[in-house]
Amino acid sequence: MAAPAALQYKPAAILLDIQLPVKDGWQVMDEIKTNPRTRHIPVHIMSSLEVKRKAC
Repeated sequence: MAAPAALQYKPAAILLDIQLPVKDGWQVMDEIKTNPRTRHIPVHIMSSLEVKRKAC
């Protein structure tokens, strides 16, 4: 879903969470960066995993 959305909306940058419900954020990053039409888009990776661990 993210890679097709990047093609459709042509964002200036993408903020990508590593923990996604359907597929791993690294897989999404691979899809974006291996496509010649989207590989130029900067991707900023974030995750709240460490924060969730500290909250428990």
